[in-house]
Amino acid sequence: TLDLRDNQLSSVPAEIVQLSQLTTLNLSSNQLSSVPEWVRDLPKLVNLHLLGNPIAIPPEILGNVFLAGDLATIFRFAFAPETQPLYEAKLIIVGDGSAGKTTLANKLKNPDYELQPEEKSTEGIDLIPWEIDHPNGNPLRTKIWDFGGQQIYHSTHQFFLTERSVYILVADTRKENTDFYYWLRVVETLSNGSPVIVVKNEKQNRQCDLDERSLRAEFLNLKEILAVNLADNRGLAELQNTLQNYLCHLPHVGMNVPIPWANIRAVLENLSQNHNFITRDRYFELCRNNGFDTEKEMLVASKFLHDLGICLHFQNVRGLRKLLILKPTWATGSIYKILDHKQIKADFGRFNDDDLETIWDEGDAAKMRDELLDLMMHFGLCYEIPNRRGHYISPQLLEKESLDYAWDDRDNLVLRYEYTFKPKDIFPRFVVAVHEIIENQALVWRHGVVLTDGYARAEIIEEDRYHKAEIKIRVSGTNKRDLLSYVARELEKISNTYDRIDYETYIPCNCATCKNSPKPHTYTWENLRRRLQNKRYEVECELSYVNVNVRSLLDDIAVPQLIDRDDDSMMLADRTARSSPFSPTVIVNYQNPQQTMTQNTGRTINTGGGDYRENHITGSNAQYAERDIVNNHNPSPTETAELLKTWLKDLDLSSHSDQDDLKDELLYQPPAQQNQIWDWMDNVSRNSDTRDEAIKTFAEVLGSLFGLPGTIIAGTFKVAYTALTKAKAKRNELPANYENPFDASGL
Repeated sequence: TLDLRDNQLSSVPAEIVQLSQLTTLNLSSNQLSSVPEWVRDLPKLVNLHLLGNPIAIPPEILGNVFLAGDLATIFRFAFAPETQPLYEAKLIIVGDGSAGKTTLANKLKNPDYELQPEEKSTEGIDLIPWEIDHPNGNPLRTKIWDFGGQQIYHSTHQFFLTERSVYILVADTRKENTDFYYWLRVVETLSNGSPVIVVKNEKQNRQCDLDERSLRAEFLNLKEILAVNLADNRGLAELQNTLQNYLCHLPHVGMNVPIPWANIRAVLENLSQNHNFITRDRYFELCRNNGFDTEKEMLVASKFLHDLGICLHFQNVRGLRKLLILKPTWATGSIYKILDHKQIKADFGRFNDDDLETIWDEGDAAKMRDELLDLMMHFGLCYEIPNRRGHYISPQLLEKESLDYAWDDRDNLVLRYEYTFKPKDIFPRFVVAVHEIIENQALVWRHGVVLTDGYARAEIIEEDRYHKAEIKIRVSGTNKRDLLSYVARELEKISNTYDRIDYETYIPCNCATCKNSPKPHTYTWENLRRRLQNKRYEVECELSYVNVNVRSLLDDIAVPQLIDRDDDSMMLADRTARSSPFSPTVIVNYQNPQQTMTQNTGRTINTGGGDYRENHITGSNAQYAERDIVNNHNPSPTETAELLKTWLKDLDLSSHSDQDDLKDELLYQPPAQQNQIWDWMDNVSRNSDTRDEAIKTFAEVLGSLFGLPGTIIAGTFKVAYTALTKAKAKRNELPANYENPFDASGL
């Protein structure tokens, strides 16, 4: 491995090619304007990191801060003998309902467009093509994305508001109630600082005064504030010129792409004229016909086209990965037929399979009901009610008023999250994520939910606002820490999908005064983290003025866990704004209270049953921080049980009708996860103490989460162990240096 990142290099010496054993070369965050040609002569190179250089290759191709992009695809872009410039852009129009977004979109394309007395509200998204001239004479093909302004449509913003776009925020000056802060914060959060132009739609010449200086100071991506009157086109020409300037200067416009990429982009657009979708296999066939060599490059291309808005390909969603949606408007339009349906709204978001058959009753929607339903679930727009197959709830449409229920407020664990800015879809997505343990599948409303795991109850309530808003969790019962840890991890997992969301975690005091108080003193996680980092192990309670042990505060609320090595969001150890007591990137040693907590790598961690050393792995496994067992010590029984519990919760056991289904689920896990699972199961088989603890955990988790009888619990354990034993046998048949022991035919 050779790490040359962050050195401001404008060139790299070709003598490096003499390092014949080099597998990883990190050149990220330098000043390279092109990929050195000699890198192709490194015989064993696997990972080439180039992100953060002024290179004319899309960032998706280069990878991210942890994962290098596909080497063959990088070389294809860098050294393709024939390329074609890409002139494609997205113009996204957002704003409140009835602000005039659709009229503006039509006026941009055709200034002679006649205003409609009652412009029909956009249902979901409309796409309008608009071709403009680039300064170099090439036509720039722009798609105007006109978003519906109703709040129910906000849930899909995170999937369509992307980089490589220019944004328009339309404000209706007659109403003077446009929430500029919300919309500007949404665009800033989801688009990585893409340029925004505010358009004041001065209907009936009614003007609107804005505090422009304050808005510009807070939102650096706010580029222009312009006024138009769409009735007489006043200000329209200036707006068109301004938009053309920003669109033409988007970083990717004019970028050279290999001819096969340009070809497949044209093929998909042509197909979209009379097809709403194609299968992934059909896409692969089209790619091969147009010069692609590998399926890996084909998938990189589909991700690039997804980000450009040419198609939708959700590669990480099991029910959707085999489908390319060519018309986003078809998919979103079908979804919003459900969410906008009068009867479903009257039933507060409750619907069933019969409703789907009635509403999706013709054309492709009738053929693709399962896939469209998967899309809704992926967006967090609905969930299936456990034990009521074919019945669903959309949490965005639930009753707004809180429900009545009894609550024991003695000895509660209380946790609070305060967001600087809280997108409106965080809580509905959270409800979808935890819906299986909603109490009686009844205690849920638009801004709150009560959960239970059979031992404890958790109440989670969000403030009905987005600016400096909080989500509060309180847990009562026994084994409170387990349920609190689960709830907090799920909430943080969703919050962390937004790169620019900041939140603070407030942790309750556990002194004698606060322990039984419904309003205990709280400490910020950042405060406690810095104390531990500086070896300050006590903090004073501001209510009782007694000193409290910092580690005990964390021990009360957080179950220790290992890193999920296949979750990119867990690889943010250097981003303290995202760390928390529930994050696997933070190691708290509960067995040895004298040992400090740290986030450094390359150190030894005592886990009670043996030392684990955390190392950075290079080569094909560079995507995660590995823990190797030192001196062949085994994990402790308690730790093994905790790992098994986490794994079981990740498996969708409710969907398995037989042993083969469960076996497929076990062996479907990513390679690194399978290795981890095998380590657990192998330890269970060899250690009687661990085996007893693990079987107890199986019974506890399966019984409480899925209501399964004892025979099924025992059968599940047998199936799991048998499947992984066969996998180990396959592994033993493979060469010692084979990096993916579970990727073998016959599994």
